Amino acid sequence: MNKLSQRWQNTGMWGKLERLKHIAIEPQKADSDSFDCTMNEYFNHALGKYSDGYEDDRGGALLLAVCRGKVSEGLDFADNSARAVVTIGIPFPNVKDIQVDLKRKYNDQQLKSGRQVMAGNSWYETQAFRALNQALGRCIRHREDWGALIIIDHRFSQQPKFQNALSKWIREQFQCFRYYNEAMDSLKTFMEAKMKKFSPPRCKSEPRGIDPSNDCSILPAGDTSSMSVNQTEPIELSNDSCEEMFASSPS
Repeated sequence: MNKLSQRWQNTGMWGKLERLKHIAIEPQKADSDSFDCTMNEYFNHALGKYSDGYEDDRGGALLLAVCRGKVSEGLDFADNSARAVVTIGIPFPNVKDIQVDLKRKYNDQQLKSGRQVMAGNSWYETQAFRALNQALGRCIRHREDWGALIIIDHRFSQQPKFQNALSKWIREQFQCFRYYNEAMDSLKTFMEAKMKKFSPPRCKSEPRGIDPSNDCSILPAGDTSSMSVNQTEPIELSNDSCEEMFASSPS
């Protein structure tokens, strides 16, 4: 993630994105205060809940995070807290990690001895897609929630086993696009239809997992209106242009 952020800053992409949305980055250190501050800042911008006198006409926020982190597995981004999740690549565990290597060898040995366990490679792939499915599900948190799930990896269009490894509710509506413009047209149509048909809910309470006792500004409480749609729009993009894609998402 650091390399990607640095590249975007060097190429000017970061500045273009920042003109469209507030950008927050998941802290690397396991510091509760810094994490809570970052997340409260993100939710405030995503939901348009600012401190008195503060104005921001960019509309929404962009949160950069890693798989197997607090953001991708430990927080809910229901309703307008997030309307899109973009994943880049497949989060396979580090093949050079000693524990990963030993686990793969152990499973292979147990399989040869007649035990009913997954082969080492099967276990390895399962860990990757478990993390991917966890991340993709962050913005679909209840039956009436909706959002776009965007998977950027060409392997999903070439190898059926990768699509089959996705959660069933994602596979049922999976669409693969060969060209970037086709993907963008589908994404825009989906977002515009949902935003036009359903009124945005207001945050009822602080997002789960965030400590409201810190010194950062906290989201105010309010009523939550429900939505009557249960639909996702998973798509694959093969173009490295991100500006237009993030401009289409309301949060």
